[in-house]
Amino acid sequence: MRGENGEFLPLYLYPRAVLDSPPSVRSGHLSVEGERLNRALGCILIAKAGHMLTLPQSTICAAQILLHRFYFRVSMHKFKLIRVCLTSLFVASKVEETPVRLRCVLAAFDRLLKRRAGLDPTPLSEQRFDIWAQGVASCEGVLLRELGFELYVDLPHAFILHFLGYLHPRADEQPPQEQRQWAELRQRSWNALNDALLWPALLFAFPPPVLACAAIVVAASLLSLPLPSEWWLLFDVPTAQLDAAALEFAQLYALLSQQPAAGGIDYTPAHPTDDNENNNELCRYRPRNRQQLLEQKREAAAAAAAVAAKAQESSGAAAPGSSPVDDPAATAAERKASGNAPMET
Repeated sequence: MRGENGEFLPLYLYPRAVLDSPPSVRSGHLSVEGERLNRALGCILIAKAGHMLTLPQSTICAAQILLHRFYFRVSMHKFKLIRVCLTSLFVASKVEETPVRLRCVLAAFDRLLKRRAGLDPTPLSEQRFDIWAQGVASCEGVLLRELGFELYVDLPHAFILHFLGYLHPRADEQPPQEQRQWAELRQRSWNALNDALLWPALLFAFPPPVLACAAIVVAASLLSLPLPSEWWLLFDVPTAQLDAAALEFAQLYALLSQQPAAGGIDYTPAHPTDDNENNNELCRYRPRNRQQLLEQKREAAAAAAAVAAKAQESSGAAAPGSSPVDDPAATAAERKASGNAPMET
């Protein structure tokens, strides 16, 4: 990948033109905001499934980065989001040497999607397992080919502990209150980097040291914890890049505040005309809460009870011996009214 001046960029950096116009946006399938929301939802599902499977953070982050890289090569119009999420987590578990069975990955996503849709968390059916397994098998080869088998990821998380340890080398010898503040700063910075994985304009635009410093600055501002002046210059992080990264963090949190926990995000819809049936089956979940499901069941039960009561009243209102079936004229009139009258010869 080359930059704006023709120079070769590291594997973790993308040109701004690529970040602003991924294939899904260039094809007109999604808007820029819709494409970012889809990516955020996919990363959140990967994180939840990874925690459910007790996978380490490095594997979860690697899967999220693989998803972003893939959608810089292929449009969401061709490969649906859930299918790529399954494949990314399964491939990342093998790359990071934390292998997990495919059935466990599919069962975790199935449970998450059912819970999100407000459905009962029933076990993964064999029919759905076969369909999903075929989808992952076909998508895995496409993902590896599109990424050129370049599966190495450089995470910024390792820089946080180093930077904070340099800023406050004797935190264990400080009073308990100050120790708690620095522990909270460390945790908030770590969480900020996890949030950065949802935002490709942040993750692929800045080197890992810049992301680590920006996460520390954001966490310190949230905690109102003072830090040394221009401390990031000690780690060769330019102030301009740090300010730009902090601005991207602000845009990310503004987007997430509008979509809490990505509950309102609706991923790429299924299009029977442009994709196979197995792939479309992966995107049939839709958000529904349990209250709506209960109301639908009550309405259906009330409608069935009304039909049964009406049928009972009509059968009870007819006098014995005067059934319409016994009256040929009434029977003919009913058939004619319903359009089922016999043809006249």
